[in-house]
Amino acid sequence: MQNFMKKNWDLETIQFVSSPPQKSIIEKVFTGREKEIDTMISSIIDSPHRVIINGLFGVGKTVFIKESQRRLQLRKKNKIIFIEESLSDIDSELSSVILRGLVKALKDEDQFANDIYNQLCGKLYSRKEKRKYNNELKVGFFRILGGKTSQNRAYEIETSLNSTIDPSIVIKELIEKAVNFTKDRRIIIAIDDIDKNHDPKTIKDLFIRSRDLLHIPECSFIFTGHPIGVMKDIYSSAGGIIDREIDINPMDERTLQLLIVRYLSAGRPKHILKRRYPQKIDNLNEKDFIPFEKDSIDEIIKKSYGIPRVLNIICYNILHEAAIREYKKISINELRICWNACKDKIQRGIRPDFRSLIEYMSTTIESFNLDTISDLSLDGLMDTMQIDTKDQLLGILNNAVKNDLLITTKNNRELVLHSIIKDFD
Repeated sequence: MQNFMKKNWDLETIQFVSSPPQKSIIEKVFTGREKEIDTMISSIIDSPHRVIINGLFGVGKTVFIKESQRRLQLRKKNKIIFIEESLSDIDSELSSVILRGLVKALKDEDQFANDIYNQLCGKLYSRKEKRKYNNELKVGFFRILGGKTSQNRAYEIETSLNSTIDPSIVIKELIEKAVNFTKDRRIIIAIDDIDKNHDPKTIKDLFIRSRDLLHIPECSFIFTGHPIGVMKDIYSSAGGIIDREIDINPMDERTLQLLIVRYLSAGRPKHILKRRYPQKIDNLNEKDFIPFEKDSIDEIIKKSYGIPRVLNIICYNILHEAAIREYKKISINELRICWNACKDKIQRGIRPDFRSLIEYMSTTIESFNLDTISDLSLDGLMDTMQIDTKDQLLGILNNAVKNDLLITTKNNRELVLHSIIKDFD
C-alpha cells in the first residue's frame, strides 16, 4: 500500500489524524486562526490574564494551544515557560493540575521541583509504571489535596507530601524560583478541556476555590472549553476570574481546502514539494490535491461541518481505502465506493449500545437537540436502546461524541451522526 501511494500519489504517509498532530507536524498543517492567535498572545504576554478558548468538539482548540506555544517560545525564547495540562476526571482541584505541570516543567532546573516530581511519580511506581507515566503523566499523579491517589491506587504518599501540606504554598514557591531563575521570565499555564469530564457546577466551584492561585502576578492561564455558557457564568458570578473569551469557530470552505493541501504536503517526500506548505488558497492548483479531484474535495468539505477533526477522519479513511483498492485518483465515483466501504467497516466495530443509537438516528431523526428534542423522540430512543433514564441516555450520547460517532453543532447542543458512518448521499 505504501509503495502504491508513493508511486501514484507522491505520498509517503497519511498525516490526517483524529487526535492533535505531533509537534513536528503542527507547524506544517496549521492554517487559519491567525487573528485569534494574535488576540490570545497579546492578551497573555505583557500582563497576567486568564483566557478561555471556546469551541466545539474537534474544532481545533488543542492544536490552537500548541501552535500558540510554538510561536510564543520562538518569540520569547527562554523567557517563557509554557505548561500544558488537562483536567482529568480524577482531578478534584485545579491546584493538583497546576502543581504537576510545574514540577514537570521545572524538574531539570530546580532540585525542589525534582524532589516533588520523584515523590509524585517516581519512587512509588515500579520501573515499568514509572516509564509509562514519565512519558504521559495524565492519571499517574496523586491527587495532592487530601493525600488521595489516582484511581485504583493505594500507595501512601510520603510525609513531606501528606494531606497536611498546602499545594498552593508549594506552587507559589515553585513559581518564585522559576521567575527568579531568568530575568523577566513569565509562566503560561494552559489547561485543556476544562469542562470535558466535569459538570458546570463542579467547574465553577473549582475556579472559585482557586481564585487566589489564578491571580498570581507572574502567571497567565489559558483554558479551553465548549461554548455551553459555563465560562460566562463563572465570569459573571465568580468575581471576574476569566478576563477574555476567544471563540474558535468552524472553518470555511477555502480554509478547509488549504488544510487538506497542507496535510497532504506533510505526507509527501521533500523532493516532491516545489514550495513549502502553502499559505493561501489562491496559489493552489489541482496537483496540490492529488489524489483527490475537485468534486470529491467539495463533497468531503460539505460533509465535514467545518470541523477539522471530522475532515481528518474522513480523509484518513478514504485515502486508506482508496490505497487498498489502488485507485490512482479519487473522483466522486471512487469517493462513493470508498465511503460506503469505510462506513461498513466502522459500523461493524461499533459496540451494541452505540449501534442502536446510530440505527435509530439514521432512520428516525436527523439531529438530536438537547434543548428541543420531543418527549416522543426521547422515549422512542430510550426504548430502542433499552435504557430507563435520561441520565443514562445523556451518558451514552456524551461517550458517542468522545468516540467521534456523533458531531456537536450549534453551540454544542445539537448532535448529528458523523458523516462517514452514514450512507454516501
